[in-house]
Amino acid sequence: MFTHLHVHSEYSPLDGMGKIEELVLRAKELGQKAIAITDHGSMAGHFELEKICNKHGIKPIYGNEFYMSMGDEACKEDCNYHIIVLAKNKKGLENMYKLQAKAYKENFYRKAHVNFNMLKEHSEGLIICSACIGGVIGQLTLSDLSKAKSEAKKYKEAFGEDYYLEIQPNDIPDQWIMNKAVISMSKELGIKLIATNDVHYVLKEDADVHDVLLCMQVNQKITKENRFKFPTQDYWLKSEQEMIDTFVGYTSTEMEEIYKSIENTCEVADKCNAEV
Repeated sequence: MFTHLHVHSEYSPLDGMGKIEELVLRAKELGQKAIAITDHGSMAGHFELEKICNKHGIKPIYGNEFYMSMGDEACKEDCNYHIIVLAKNKKGLENMYKLQAKAYKENFYRKAHVNFNMLKEHSEGLIICSACIGGVIGQLTLSDLSKAKSEAKKYKEAFGEDYYLEIQPNDIPDQWIMNKAVISMSKELGIKLIATNDVHYVLKEDADVHDVLLCMQVNQKITKENRFKFPTQDYWLKSEQEMIDTFVGYTSTEMEEIYKSIENTCEVADKCNAEV
């Protein structure tokens, strides 16, 4: 069974569209036993997630998609990489909240950022995932594969079995390149894979409405050419079978690793037992 570990709710303003109860109910309808909420630089939805999941008998997983700066010093440039952080237990939640506070107090440049040293300092009780194509690993696989491997090794050494590499099933050409590189890297470095979908809305049919939301975010008309928009319409809360079906163009060996990455989401979910 599959668990969504990379999900944006309405608490990612003008970016995520699903209300938390809608997301939880859809996950339950699909037979999924747990769901994570990983809003952009925000944990505002955690308390609501706990209440609603308890109401509907779904396990809540508390997360955050932090903005990430590459350097270990205070952020001095607009380097908005992403990284997913999930809480395993009470200590993990405490550390996530500490990271959020430090990001605002010590590493703010246009947005609040964390960096590797901050994550390492407050790693107890946390699971770290490499995030979408906007993550450090994702970007480096497209520009410098050797450096991407070096960076992944660094995280593996720091976070051990609680560090996972993410792959996602959308039809962005760069995502396909990244996925193949990350699948190979996972086997070479002994780092487990998880499949995520970077959910931004509940149903497949919500994609056009979500596009209107993005227009509001950047104050542009939907008819404007070359405006900001998502390059694909793959970001709904998918079933396990939909996740499998949208990984296309891979070898049989790579598909075996993709099946494992879907199973590994439940391993992560089992590790996460925090309570707000």
